[in-house]
Amino acid sequence: MKKYLLIIIAIIITLSFLSCSNGQASQETSNQPPIADAGEDKECFSGEVVTLDGSSSSDTDGDQLTYVWEVEGEKYSEKIIAFRVGDQGRYIAILTVSDGEFTSEDTIRITVNEATSETTTKAVETTADKTTSEETVAVQESETTAATTTETTEAIPIGTLKVHFINVGQGDSVLIQTPEGNTMLIDGGPRESGPSLVAYLKNRVLLG
Repeated sequence: MKKYLLIIIAIIITLSFLSCSNGQASQETSNQPPIADAGEDKECFSGEVVTLDGSSSSDTDGDQLTYVWEVEGEKYSEKIIAFRVGDQGRYIAILTVSDGEFTSEDTIRITVNEATSETTTKAVETTADKTTSEETVAVQESETTAATTTETTEAIPIGTLKVHFINVGQGDSVLIQTPEGNTMLIDGGPRESGPSLVAYLKNRVLLG
């Protein structure tokens, strides 16, 4: 009788040990990897600003996530990033999210189209509108009356505005010559484009 009792006790102890071991193993492996979501593919024009958002990424365990974007070898440790795209082409952006134990990746494709004269013209018009608004505010803040402002605006000659679109590698540089003889240069481009830009200004603008 004692023999059987000892066997039963041994079986109970063994089962209890196995149950604790399985429970501990289950707790250790209960953490699930996060799910990275880089969003939809992007399409834009060269020189535009693109925003990448990893906010749709999730973790079923509710763990705090860290984010790393990689675009053309450059890494950014932010959930949301914004950068200006370069030349025409197709680029891959990789989003890596981590919960401290597991990581997950997702990729999107960024298609950059060459900027056309139409898109460049829209950018110039936007800049011109912004400049006009700023000038109007400055006039209103001065001691000049509204009537004087109207007369000054109507006195500007029409038909002699010149706009030059200059290729500086990454995007276009825009040179505007107003009827009054003022000159405004928008976006001189990267440093290495300086010599060619200066040559253009000397040969076609200053001498023209």
